[in-house]
Order: sequence, then structure tokens, then C-alpha cells
Amino acid sequence: MFMNRSETNLMSGRRSDRSRSAEGSLIGSGHDNRNLHPWRKSMPLIWILFWLALLGPATRASDIVSAGTGLWDAPSTWKGGMVPGAGDHVFVEAGHSVSLMSDQFCADLNLHAVGGQKRLVTGPFRLQVGGKLRAFTGAAPGAGTSSLPSSPGWIDTAGGGRIVAVGNSRALTLAGEWGANPPGWNLVIAAAPRQTLTCNTALKAGNIQVVSGTLAMNGALRLAPDHGSVGSGSVAVEAGAVLQLGSNASIQRVAAASLTSHCGSVLIRGTLSFPGTVGPIGAARVEFSGTVEYTAASAQTLVTRGGNAAGAEPSQYMDLRIGGSGAKSLGVPTQIDGTLSVTGTASLSAGGHALFYGEASTLEYSGTEAQETSDAEFPPTGGPRHLRIANPAGVTLHASRMVGGVLALVVGDLIAGPNVLTQGGTSTGSGDVVGTVRRFDLGRTPRSFGNPHNTITFESDVAPSSMDVKLIKSSPAGFAQAVLRTYVMTPQGGDEAIGTIRLRYLDGELNGNNEAGLALFRFDGQQWILHQKTDADETENWVQCTGLRPSSSWTISSSTIPAVVLVHLFAVIDRDTIVLHWETIDESSTAGFNILSSAGGNDAATCVNREVIEARASGLHEGLRYRYRDRTPPSAGQRRYWLERVLINGSREVYGPVGPGGS
Repeated sequence: MFMNRSETNLMSGRRSDRSRSAEGSLIGSGHDNRNLHPWRKSMPLIWILFWLALLGPATRASDIVSAGTGLWDAPSTWKGGMVPGAGDHVFVEAGHSVSLMSDQFCADLNLHAVGGQKRLVTGPFRLQVGGKLRAFTGAAPGAGTSSLPSSPGWIDTAGGGRIVAVGNSRALTLAGEWGANPPGWNLVIAAAPRQTLTCNTALKAGNIQVVSGTLAMNGALRLAPDHGSVGSGSVAVEAGAVLQLGSNASIQRVAAASLTSHCGSVLIRGTLSFPGTVGPIGAARVEFSGTVEYTAASAQTLVTRGGNAAGAEPSQYMDLRIGGSGAKSLGVPTQIDGTLSVTGTASLSAGGHALFYGEASTLEYSGTEAQETSDAEFPPTGGPRHLRIANPAGVTLHASRMVGGVLALVVGDLIAGPNVLTQGGTSTGSGDVVGTVRRFDLGRTPRSFGNPHNTITFESDVAPSSMDVKLIKSSPAGFAQAVLRTYVMTPQGGDEAIGTIRLRYLDGELNGNNEAGLALFRFDGQQWILHQKTDADETENWVQCTGLRPSSSWTISSSTIPAVVLVHLFAVIDRDTIVLHWETIDESSTAGFNILSSAGGNDAATCVNREVIEARASGLHEGLRYRYRDRTPPSAGQRRYWLERVLINGSREVYGPVGPGGS
């Protein structure tokens, strides 16, 4: 169906000068139409609805074809006199040159690749393209081409102008419809957030800038910054934007790597992603001040300059992310100034090269399956300043290592096993170091051992020269009522040092204990000694006590179910009898005692006393001294004795054995 010019302009929302006057007479152009019949007032709307119904949803925006050289916004430049708008497919034919005098918009930009004449001149202005970049060898629409003229002026953006690719995910170029040339122009990728513009051909321009969204090079294609000479052109990926290079894709001026293949600069302030086999980067300057990630589900070698021998090695990273699976090998000696993050099941391999860390560096493990450190990313010397554990499945320490800065246990545990983590800084987070943490900086300032709520503070200038604290996530042997934690403290020197101990537990480790009544217990080599808390926090899950000597084994239990409360237990021969002596320090849950005895060998122990020996301070946080005389002659074998404590709740605990003269 044929539509006249005014109707076409009305439908597309664009109006040439000629159509504006026609519209004025149709709508009313300021005339008083209040006395018109109602159906006559609605005539413009009726016509619009009529055309919409007639054209249907399959109608596409116009193909706007150049009529000659001229200005973009001049009707005379275009066949039919209609100036292109945001939804139109623009064709600039061979021999024509179109110049911008203001910012303009179109859908597809179709240029005709005959000769090296200028097709588009932007001056200082922007042309926003919402569709594809296309090139043709003949008249519109013509046949596609796989190459473009190599003249730097074919698209002329001198004066600061640029072609800006905007909009949602789509193919920006298609094979056979765009080539690797021309050089020398300014291209900006400004896709909508989380949208991807994909190149299915090589893409060359003088300056290529990704300011938003993602530019993806599909397959072994080349992103080619080039102003027409060696060492010219730039690629810049701004913060929040992504450049994704397909398998074997490269960044270099020309296809073959050589002494003259490098561009001027590659600046990554956003993200550079390698989801497949890594190709080279050839640039005189490479700056990775953003994030570079390697995410293939297979082995990868980190990017190098390859055969671009005059280019700089891309070897210094701010943030390097190792993801996917398989070994990611260093291609050159590499430095990390920000964060090296190991995710997924991937691992880092040195590949015969050294890895260096800057002063503010962090090593992070953030997988979802169990991970293990290695010498490659956690070397024995020159390692990261900070360590961050963000893996709920936990991370295993492969060898003894030191963390001088922040130990961030965000989620999940660091499992030291037989190794030692030497800690020199602060701690944050909710995880633990399961195993041994060592410190050399003890004193009046609280020092954390793993989790920030496991701390020891010494109350005088006298402190051990170093101290190990080992966390075992189970109740100690012989103290089944304790929470599911044992802390073993081993100081070096400072035997008389007194300190404040704060120990942590988890709600899931209470093991039936009353949280409000938790206290610290220390094993003195024979029994567990209660130390009533001086502070506690049931939200942060810690118990604290002051005035202690931090040594031996410690655990946590509620005061209503105390552990062993004996100061000592021993037996002596007195004439023809044996006397047992014991002393308690807390009888808050003790009902009484029994004496068990055995003649030795395989004889079973039997109860000596006929009735339970009553605890005289039963129910009180007090202790007393006791003695019991067994009138069994000492000559009746090599006797052994046990003390059975009967608790108020009916349960029983047994201590011993001891023999005459023993304790």
C-alpha cells in the first residue's frame, strides 16, 4: 500500500518541514474548533487508529536512503525528503558523505564500501545507533561485504564526535556485513545495564570505549584499536562495564602479531572477561585497574602479549578473578595489587612463573564447594597482606602460612589441620580457624585467634613471647557436657602472665547447655576447674573471664552442669585401713559421692560405702574437704579407688583411679 509523505511522518513520529504545515491545517493549527461536530474533532485520532490497524504489528521503521552529500538533518540529503529518526534504518550510498550538525539517532547504520571516500562526518556530535553496523558493496540494500576501506577518514569523527551503540542485547555486527576496517574513528558502547552487544566480526576503530553494558567478541575475533599507525588507538572499559573476549579473541591492531601489531593502550577500569581460550593483548600500555576474570570450564593460561613483541606484558592486576574449573596458569611473572579471588573449583598454577603481592593485597576464596590453598596463590614468602574466606563449604590450609593484615572469615571456616596459621593483624567475620593460630604480638591490646571473638588480653606488660591457640570443634575427652568446642592454649614464656580470655561458641554447638549459665572451664592436668564468667554476649556467642593464666585446655559449659569440680583426690594407708581424701570447689549440682574399689587385675570395682556420702554443700557454688576410711586391710591386694560423683539430676561422673599414696 502507498502512503504519502505526511502520513508516513505521522506514523513514525518524525516530521519534515513540509509535513509540519500539513499537520497544522489537519489538527487545527491554533483555530477554534470547539463548535465542530464531535466526530470531526476526533478525525485525526480516527485516521491514526485506521492506519495502525491497516499496517499491523509487522510494520517496520523506514529505510532512509541518502540522495547525495549533505547534512543529516536536511531533507534534501535523503530520498523522499524525510530526515532519519531513532527507529530508521539509514543507508549512506557510495559517493555520498553525510555530516552531523547536532546529535542524531538511528537504528541500523548502513554504509556503502566503494572507495575510500568519507561516508559519515560527525564533527563534535554523536550518532546513537540502536541496531547494527552494516556495510555493503553496492547500492542499497546491496550485497554484504567482509572488508571495509582502510582509509582512516571513511568514518570521520575528528573534533570529538563518536558513534554510540545504545539499547538492549543484540548482534552489533554480523559476519559478511562488517569487516575489520576502517581505522581512526571513535566508537562508544553504551548498552543498557546487563545488556550485551555482540560482534560477529572483527571490530576496528581508533578509540573503542565501553561505558555501560557488555561488548562481547564472539569467537576468535579481533578487537582492533588503530588510528592508522603503529602504537596508536585505545581500548577503554569503564567502571561497571564489561568487555568479553571469546576463545582466542585478541586485542591488537592487525591480525598477525609482530613488532608493529600493538596499539597505544588497553585500559580496564571495569571488567575484562575471558570465558574461553585466551588470546593475546598487544598494547604499548596495559592497565588492569578494574577486574580481569578467567572463567572457562577448563584450563587457561593468563593473558600475555603473545607475539606482539613491542607491547607491554599484561602482568599487573588490581583484581584478578580465577573462576570456572581447571588450572589457570600464569603466563608471565604476575603482580596482584588488589584482590586475587579464587572461585568455583578452579585452581591457580604458577606455570613456572612467580606471583607477587602488593602491600594492600588480598587473597580471597569464594567458592561454594570445599577449596584448598596452594603454593601458587599462597606462597611461603611474599604472600598476600590480607586473607578472606567466603566459602560456606570451608577452605583447607595446605601448609603453614602467615597473614599480617586482616583475616576476614566472612563465611565458612579455614581448616588448618596439622598446619599453623600465624596471625599478625585483626579478624572479622563469622567463621573460625579450626586448628592452630599463632601470635607473636601479645600484650594489653586484645588479640584475636581466628574468629574476632576468640581473644586474649594480658593485664600487665609481662606476656608470653608467642602463643598458640588450637580450636577443636568437639567436647573435650572426659567432659561430654561441654559445648562442642575445645581450646588448647600453649604459651611460650610469661608463666606468671595474667590475662582476660574470651572464647566463642555457636548456637548449634551448645550440646544441651543453658546458654545463660555458660562459664569457662580449664583443665589443670587432672580435672576441669570452673571459672565463673565476668562478661558474656548471647547474641555474639562468647563468654569472658578475667584474671586467668592462659594455658592448658579450655572449654565452655553451663554452671548448672559443671564439669569436674575436684581440687584433688588421693588415698593413704593409715594403720590397717586406707583413707581417701578429696576436696571440691563447687557442689551446685552435686547430690553426693560413692567410693568404688578394686583389688586389681580383672576384678570389677565395687562400691565400698553402704549409703551415698552426702554432699554437704549440695546446690551451692561452694566446695568442702572430705575423707572416707576404707577398713579393708591394705594387704588385700593392690587396691585402686575411684570417686563417683552423684549429680542432682541423677547422672554420675567417675574420677580416678588412685592407689594408696597416689593422687
